[in-house]
Amino acid sequence: MVGVPNRLFLQKAPSMLIRLTAPLLRSAIVASAATALLVAAPAMTRTMAAEAEGLASHRAVYDLSLLRGGGDVVDAEGRIVYEFIGNACEGYTTTVRQLTTLIGDSGSMTLDTHVATFEEGDGSALSFRTRTLLDGAPMIRTQGEASIVDDGLRIALDEPRTGEIAHDERPAFPTEHILAILDAARQGDATLAMAVFDGGDEGDDIHDTFTVIGSALGPDEDGEFPQLTQTQRWRVTLSYFDRGEAGDGTPSYVAGFDLHENGVTTDLSLDFGDFALAGTMTGIEFFETEPCP
Repeated sequence: MVGVPNRLFLQKAPSMLIRLTAPLLRSAIVASAATALLVAAPAMTRTMAAEAEGLASHRAVYDLSLLRGGGDVVDAEGRIVYEFIGNACEGYTTTVRQLTTLIGDSGSMTLDTHVATFEEGDGSALSFRTRTLLDGAPMIRTQGEASIVDDGLRIALDEPRTGEIAHDERPAFPTEHILAILDAARQGDATLAMAVFDGGDEGDDIHDTFTVIGSALGPDEDGEFPQLTQTQRWRVTLSYFDRGEAGDGTPSYVAGFDLHENGVTTDLSLDFGDFALAGTMTGIEFFETEPCP
């Protein structure tokens, strides 16, 4: 069995999958900077609602490999299949499956994670469900529904425990978060700090995020996939910070990716601290969805 570094991986992998949808998809930004710049997520603006119409419904496949080894991890392989369907009127359905094998000097382990979310188009509610198997045995189960009530967050949790959790702040949900990043990128902003809830971890916590947005890269005219050769894109580094006792001032997870103007992500890097994975797109299929009336 691969050792200590994978405790963090086991804890964060389901969250990572959800965050790659908006995130879905942590460069080391000091906690003081994230705290100083953190603002409550605004309700979806008219501009963001219009931009939501530009998000492409699609299914993408990414092959995973080891980007940087560390701790007991000497190699890795796997695959992510990610599907995003919807529009601002009917809401957004996201399903993700990730199969990852981590290899160490003393053996290997395989993590199989399924994530499903539905987000209302106006950013008012998010339902989430996560199932994770470790070497075929059940490991993590999370399920619930979060809603915005009176400018606060209310979570009705079914798993891993039942109960209701209330937060007196209004975080962004995943699709709302990605729309805010795209809006910031188009305006030429270099950073964005937001509070985000994605149903990850145990389904009850809000995370602070800090996004660094590079200059516009222009279309990848020589790219492998013709559907992506005409879209504007930006290099994004998205850092997630735990709150409370779990937060120690460093990101718990860092995702890097090229974010295309239609919401598609390519050239992934997933940094868990002791080791990091690379995600290379190997296929993409686009779906027709009806525009809002």
